[in-house]
Amino acid sequence: MIRTMIRRGPLCCVPWLLTACSLSVSELDDYRREGDALLVDRAGGADAGSDAAAGDAGAAGVDATCGGGTSLCVELSGLKAHVDEMVVVTLGAADTVRARAIFDPMSADDGSAVEQRQDLRFVLPAALAGTDVPQRLQIFTDHDSNHDRTYTPPPDDPTAPHPDHAWVVDVPSDGVVRFQHNAEFANLRADPLRPIGGDFRITLLRMGEFHSGEALHLWVYHLGTSERVVGYYRLPEIPAAPCDAAVSPLCAEGQDDALVLVIPGILDERERYEVQILADRTADGRFEPNSEDHSWRFFFEANAVGYDGSFEHNAEFEDLDPVPEF
Repeated sequence: MIRTMIRRGPLCCVPWLLTACSLSVSELDDYRREGDALLVDRAGGADAGSDAAAGDAGAAGVDATCGGGTSLCVELSGLKAHVDEMVVVTLGAADTVRARAIFDPMSADDGSAVEQRQDLRFVLPAALAGTDVPQRLQIFTDHDSNHDRTYTPPPDDPTAPHPDHAWVVDVPSDGVVRFQHNAEFANLRADPLRPIGGDFRITLLRMGEFHSGEALHLWVYHLGTSERVVGYYRLPEIPAAPCDAAVSPLCAEGQDDALVLVIPGILDERERYEVQILADRTADGRFEPNSEDHSWRFFFEANAVGYDGSFEHNAEFEDLDPVPEF
């Protein structure tokens, strides 16, 4: 269970263009959070589809702390054809977006065999809406030839191939989803999810200077009556500086070391959020405190169009809490 402990203090706000506001790291001492981490066991487990995988929540690579709670625990298997593509997983409750995770791309090309990089596991703490609301995942991979970083629906001709590969998967009552890649592609436009509100957009400055080649993780927590993850962005390799927009679509035009990350439709106007950012310096697949990994936290209040701000690398590191594994 994740608990929230927030002391009131100034919430900002200096508008950044016309979109929202941000806090500097030095203003964060008034806000603290404590909680229990929900973890993913990356050591593996039973094969998807086996009797063990169909059993308790501790099987098939998902830690036993998942299952029966409020967190979404996901294992996608066999995505061999998509390891170099952007993968987007959206949690919907009824007809509305509940949370969204983006893997950009799915995995880093570290020289290992594709078969070793074809599975994806992650946890979104406290993301579920409860067992009384039907919930589903919409999953798509940016598989079309132009890699336009948006979902491209299938053509009207039912015999034509799907440009992007997409699936809709029901979320079971325990919140543990295990999905094996297949060719039963869905049309996500046929049953669309309504956005919560505005987009989360952030420009990260000077990350390539200090963390080139390292993985970057970013979580967006909603700080309402309950504290839950609404957004997660995983970048398996931070591009080196200078960041070239011709090489990486995340590089900002006209800036030497700026990455632009966008998670669409996850922010509710006038609601408060916390952002946690992690550069995995130790490359061990888990958060290491006391500045072994570099991590930061800041807060903002969304406006009608969401949030559009910037964050520059600095040495004011903060330990992350709660900490999902990745």
